[in-house]
Amino acid sequence: MDFVINHTPMTQPRPRLTEGRFYDPASQAKKKLKWLISSQMAKNDFKAYTSGYLCVDLTLCFPTCDRSTQSKQTVFTAIQYHNKKPDIDNCAKLYLDVMNKVAYHDDSMVSELHVKKIYAKEGIVRIRVTELVNEDNKDEPEEDKK
Repeated sequence: MDFVINHTPMTQPRPRLTEGRFYDPASQAKKKLKWLISSQMAKNDFKAYTSGYLCVDLTLCFPTCDRSTQSKQTVFTAIQYHNKKPDIDNCAKLYLDVMNKVAYHDDSMVSELHVKKIYAKEGIVRIRVTELVNEDNKDEPEEDKK
Protein backbone atom coordinates (compact mmCIF):
# COMPACT_ATOMS: atom_id res chain seq x y z
CA MET A 1 0.00 0.00 0.00
CA ASP A 2 1.28 3.43 -0.93
CA PHE A 3 -0.44 6.73 -0.18
CA VAL A 4 0.14 10.41 0.59
CA ILE A 5 -1.24 12.48 3.47
CA ASN A 6 -1.42 16.22 2.84
CA HIS A 7 -0.22 17.73 6.11
CA THR A 8 3.04 18.93 7.60
CA PRO A 9 4.90 16.11 9.40
CA MET A 10 4.74 16.17 13.16
CA THR A 11 6.30 14.33 16.10
CA GLN A 12 5.19 12.09 18.91
CA PRO A 13 5.20 14.41 21.95
CA ARG A 14 6.04 13.18 25.42
CA PRO A 15 3.15 12.40 27.75
CA ARG A 16 2.39 15.22 30.19
CA LEU A 17 1.53 15.01 33.88
CA THR A 18 -1.19 17.27 35.26
CA GLU A 19 -2.95 16.95 38.60
CA GLY A 20 -1.47 13.48 39.12
CA ARG A 21 -2.66 12.14 35.75
CA PHE A 22 -0.82 11.47 32.52
CA TYR A 23 -2.29 12.62 29.24
CA ASP A 24 -1.24 12.65 25.60
CA PRO A 25 -1.06 16.25 24.35
CA ALA A 26 -1.40 15.11 20.73
CA SER A 27 -4.43 12.85 21.11
CA GLN A 28 -6.64 15.06 18.89
CA ALA A 29 -3.95 15.30 16.21
CA LYS A 30 -3.49 11.52 16.35
CA LYS A 31 -7.24 10.99 15.85
CA LYS A 32 -7.16 13.29 12.83
CA LEU A 33 -4.12 11.46 11.38
CA LYS A 34 -5.75 8.08 11.98
CA TRP A 35 -8.83 9.32 10.14
CA LEU A 36 -6.72 10.65 7.24
CA ILE A 37 -4.85 7.36 6.91
CA SER A 38 -7.97 5.21 7.13
CA SER A 39 -9.77 7.38 4.55
CA GLN A 40 -6.78 7.10 2.17
CA MET A 41 -6.79 3.33 2.65
CA ALA A 42 -10.54 3.10 1.99
CA LYS A 43 -10.25 5.35 -1.07
CA ASN A 44 -7.54 3.10 -2.54
CA ASP A 45 -9.22 -0.12 -1.36
CA PHE A 46 -6.27 -1.12 0.86
CA LYS A 47 -6.80 -3.71 3.57
CA ALA A 48 -4.91 -3.78 6.87
CA TYR A 49 -2.18 -6.39 7.33
CA THR A 50 -3.10 -8.86 10.05
CA SER A 51 0.06 -10.98 10.08
CA GLY A 52 3.50 -11.23 8.52
CA TYR A 53 6.61 -9.10 8.36
CA LEU A 54 6.31 -5.53 7.13
CA CYS A 55 8.55 -2.83 5.71
CA VAL A 56 7.46 0.79 6.21
CA ASP A 57 8.89 3.62 4.11
CA LEU A 58 8.15 7.13 5.38
CA THR A 59 9.03 10.24 3.41
CA LEU A 60 8.47 13.33 5.51
CA CYS A 61 8.27 16.45 3.35
CA PHE A 62 8.65 19.68 5.30
CA PRO A 63 7.55 22.91 3.64
CA THR A 64 10.27 25.38 2.69
CA CYS A 65 10.21 28.53 4.81
CA ASP A 66 12.05 31.29 3.03
CA ARG A 67 11.91 32.58 -0.52
CA SER A 68 15.59 31.81 -1.25
CA THR A 69 15.04 28.09 -0.60
CA GLN A 70 11.91 28.07 -2.77
CA SER A 71 13.67 29.76 -5.69
CA LYS A 72 16.57 27.29 -5.43
CA GLN A 73 14.10 24.43 -5.42
CA THR A 74 12.63 25.49 -8.76
CA VAL A 75 16.12 25.63 -10.30
CA PHE A 76 17.58 22.43 -8.81
CA THR A 77 15.84 19.07 -9.02
CA ALA A 78 18.07 17.38 -6.42
CA ILE A 79 16.62 16.39 -3.06
CA GLN A 80 17.23 18.90 -0.28
CA TYR A 81 17.49 16.99 2.99
CA HIS A 82 15.96 18.40 6.17
CA ASN A 83 18.41 18.29 9.10
CA LYS A 84 16.63 20.46 11.65
CA LYS A 85 14.12 19.66 14.37
CA PRO A 86 11.90 17.69 14.70
CA ASP A 87 13.97 14.55 15.21
CA ILE A 88 13.38 11.82 12.67
CA ASP A 89 12.82 9.08 15.29
CA ASN A 90 10.04 11.04 17.02
CA CYS A 91 8.29 11.56 13.68
CA ALA A 92 8.56 7.88 12.77
CA LYS A 93 7.21 6.82 16.18
CA LEU A 94 4.09 8.94 15.71
CA TYR A 95 3.22 7.52 12.28
CA LEU A 96 3.94 3.92 13.33
CA ASP A 97 1.68 4.33 16.38
CA VAL A 98 -1.10 6.03 14.41
CA MET A 99 -1.15 3.21 11.84
CA ASN A 100 -1.81 0.62 14.59
CA LYS A 101 -5.13 -1.13 13.98
CA VAL A 102 -5.47 0.83 10.71
CA ALA A 103 -2.71 -0.24 8.30
CA TYR A 104 -1.59 -3.23 10.35
CA HIS A 105 -2.59 -5.12 13.47
CA ASP A 106 0.34 -3.86 15.56
CA ASP A 107 3.53 -1.90 14.91
CA SER A 108 5.53 -4.88 16.23
CA MET A 109 4.89 -6.40 12.76
CA VAL A 110 7.27 -3.78 11.28
CA SER A 111 10.62 -5.50 10.75
CA GLU A 112 12.17 -2.89 8.46
CA LEU A 113 11.86 0.89 8.55
CA HIS A 114 13.11 3.55 6.13
CA VAL A 115 12.58 7.22 7.00
CA LYS A 116 13.62 10.29 5.03
CA LYS A 117 13.19 13.99 5.91
CA ILE A 118 13.30 16.38 2.97
CA TYR A 119 12.17 19.86 1.96
CA ALA A 120 9.28 20.28 -0.47
CA LYS A 121 6.96 23.05 -1.63
CA GLU A 122 4.27 21.83 0.76
CA GLY A 123 4.10 19.60 3.80
CA ILE A 124 3.17 16.02 2.98
CA VAL A 125 3.85 12.54 4.33
CA ARG A 126 4.26 9.62 1.93
CA ILE A 127 3.70 6.20 3.48
CA ARG A 128 4.45 2.89 1.82
CA VAL A 129 3.84 -0.41 3.61
CA THR A 130 5.00 -3.61 1.94
CA GLU A 131 5.09 -7.20 3.06
CA LEU A 132 8.50 -8.83 3.51
CA VAL A 133 9.28 -12.44 2.65
CA ASN A 134 10.76 -14.38 5.53
CA GLU A 135 13.77 -16.28 4.22
CA ASP A 136 14.27 -18.57 7.25
CA ASN A 137 14.03 -21.75 5.21
CA LYS A 138 16.19 -20.56 2.32
CA ASP A 139 19.45 -22.21 3.46
CA GLU A 140 17.93 -25.56 4.44
CA PRO A 141 18.68 -28.61 2.25
CA GLU A 142 15.78 -29.80 0.10
CA GLU A 143 15.28 -32.98 2.18
CA ASP A 144 14.78 -30.94 5.39
CA LYS A 145 12.02 -28.89 3.78
CA LYS A 146 9.75 -31.92 3.27
